Amino acid sequence: MKNYQRYVADQANAFYDSTLGEFEKAKEAPGGASDAPDFVKWLDQTGAIYAWVEKASAEWDKLTILKISGQTRHKSQFGGAREKAVEGFAQDLLREVKKLHKNQAAAD
Repeated sequence: MKNYQRYVADQANAFYDSTLGEFEKAKEAPGGASDAPDFVKWLDQTGAIYAWVEKASAEWDKLTILKISGQTRHKSQFGGAREKAVEGFAQDLLREVKKLHKNQAAAD
């Protein structure tokens, strides 16, 4: 993995494309202050992002784990190298997915 931020962006695009259809079909998606369904709350409620992170992190080797834990925007002080990398990647992925959804909503 040469560019971690590019990796996160690619994973976010793939995740967003694969889950947006499910979100739009969800009849009981949780809402926020408005009546519109909240994508991030839905992600949290369904656990979709964590399942994606577990799937992606299953193929990481030790070198990749160390690179991710060193390059993530979200540093964790607790846990081993793998836990730090997974947590940081999950937070970075969620940040990118939020940006994608916000840009998509602005475009609509």
